[in-house]
Amino acid sequence: MALQVSLSVVILVSAGVLGKSVALLLGRAPGIAADQVLTTVVQRPIGEWITNKDPMRRFGLLLMSQLDALPGVRSSAIGLNLPTDDVLHGWMRPADGLSSASDTSIVTFQVATSSYFSTLGIPVLRGRPSDERDRASVPPTLILSRTVARRLFGEMDAVGKRVFARSFDEDPGNVDSLYEVIGVVGDVRRPGPGTEAIPEVYIPFERFPVPHMTVLLRASSNPARLVPSVEREIASIGDGNPVQVTTLDNILAQSAARPEFYFFVLAAFATLALLLTAIGTYSVTSFASRQRTKEIGVRMALGASRGAVIRLVLRANLRALAVGLVVGIAAGAAATRLLVGLLSGVSPNDPLVFLLVVLLVICTVLVASLWPAYAAATVHPTSALRS
Repeated sequence: MALQVSLSVVILVSAGVLGKSVALLLGRAPGIAADQVLTTVVQRPIGEWITNKDPMRRFGLLLMSQLDALPGVRSSAIGLNLPTDDVLHGWMRPADGLSSASDTSIVTFQVATSSYFSTLGIPVLRGRPSDERDRASVPPTLILSRTVARRLFGEMDAVGKRVFARSFDEDPGNVDSLYEVIGVVGDVRRPGPGTEAIPEVYIPFERFPVPHMTVLLRASSNPARLVPSVEREIASIGDGNPVQVTTLDNILAQSAARPEFYFFVLAAFATLALLLTAIGTYSVTSFASRQRTKEIGVRMALGASRGAVIRLVLRANLRALAVGLVVGIAAGAAATRLLVGLLSGVSPNDPLVFLLVVLLVICTVLVASLWPAYAAATVHPTSALRS
């Protein structure tokens, strides 16, 4: 019985911390309004982009204007990749005498059109989004996420400040370009394990159009109805077809699929373990009580109360329960550390989860023990002695 209890505790605490992590994961806002958003990828020939970026820029702006004209479309935008992906990494540090060697920060670069933030519901906290003015601005401009702005400038207003970062202009050899910050926007978080915001920096699409375009489209109602229209519009104005038009909600949900699957598997095993513990406790208690029928009859004939008999039967079970809980808690604390890579915002030794598991196991063992103990206490002494 002690072994069953300890194994149940190990599986239950593992399922508990993973379940709490999945609940936080699914309930945590990623910093974007992903509902009613369609997304797809359009890949233009990279050869024309290397020689001249103007056709790429015109293609992107024409594509957005035609998508915006579709019935049921509220807005559209273009980015380099999905908002929760970090593909293009680089470094950044403040200029204007504000920096030191320790101020350099690793960031993720995203290319975005001016409508990118309104389409995804990312709030503009300070300054402005990009527009046509940023196409040929000197120095070139960019927009920081709140996390990057705080890393580089602390509590100072980042708008108007200048930063050094990798070059996105025509000359790839210029690796120390100077940029001006024109805005600060809200953070975007990944929906999967990990709670850190993506340190995102947004480069205006108007200045740096890219051949790999992630098209984002916000619908006014059910976005699935727009899929055929979106596919037709994209195919009608350029080379290549879009790659699987789908909703952003579906893509974000896939990030939580792995820990969610593991949680359901562990929950199934935990339920089975708890059920086996209850059945085992009941069976052992019933068998032990029947073996002691004559002893119980003698005790009751000599004046023992029903409560005393119930306590007698439960005493051995409680000892086994105590041993099983001690061993199970120690083993569970070690087992949950193996799940660290799947946890998000939850400690592997979450005290609340352990407390709830201990209470659940205690209640299960007590309920499974009380019925055979009560049955033993209701045996008539004469019948017990005859046995």
